[in-house]
Amino acid sequence: MSGKENYTDTIKELAKSVYHENLLVSFIEKLQEVLGDRFKEVNDSTNMVGETLVELIESIENTSNVIEKTVETGEEEKKRISANNEEIISKLKKFGKDFDEVEKDVGKSLESVSHLMDNFQEIEELTNVIKNVAKQTNILSINASIEAARAKEAGRGFAVVAEEIKKLSSETNIASSKISERIINLSNQVLEVKEIINNLEAIFSTITDSIESALVTLNGNLSFMDELTQNLVSGKEELKENTNNLLASKEIIEELVNNIHTLGKVLETVLQMQNKLKEIEI
Repeated sequence: MSGKENYTDTIKELAKSVYHENLLVSFIEKLQEVLGDRFKEVNDSTNMVGETLVELIESIENTSNVIEKTVETGEEEKKRISANNEEIISKLKKFGKDFDEVEKDVGKSLESVSHLMDNFQEIEELTNVIKNVAKQTNILSINASIEAARAKEAGRGFAVVAEEIKKLSSETNIASSKISERIINLSNQVLEVKEIINNLEAIFSTITDSIESALVTLNGNLSFMDELTQNLVSGKEELKENTNNLLASKEIIEELVNNIHTLGKVLETVLQMQNKLKEIEI
């Protein structure tokens, strides 16, 4: 090979080397531009999503804690209200028994008053009998007076007795009239008492019905609170389980973000090494 040919080959090799260098530099620049920018976008997006998820999980955890405390407070409040309700129910039951006794007493009083009215009626009938006896006695005294007048002097003593009988008849009639009048007044007063007792019986019956309704309502409230508390406790356990799952997911997300950061550093190192390749002179 001549000197000219050697010179030409050397020039060709130098041109080839320059071409390869330029091609390598261009590739490195493009690689840095594509990988670096894209990975930065992915890294920023991952950080943003990770932070959002972590904040969401922490918010759910806080909410879960609040609900758990609310359930605990609700259980304590339910115990307090249940104790008060049971005390009220006990008092209402005793109150109801007392009212039942009073209602029975009122019924007995009403029965006694009705019996008293029957007695008044019997007394009134007896008074009428007495009046009739007084009337007949008066007639007898008149007849006796007539017979004594006919007997003249022999019947004078008989006439005195007839006059006394007449007075006795008159007094008896007056007394029986007064008794009858008193009985009528007493009967009217007893009727007023009977009306009052009837009203009391209706009032006691209404109060007894109200107490029974209140007992049913209070027992229903206790059952409702028991069911509500059980549902809250069940919901709390389910929420706690879901929160634990989310906390486990939070650890996975944080680990994923850390891995992406690590990958980013590795890529950054690779790019730096590639930049240094540009500085190598061929």
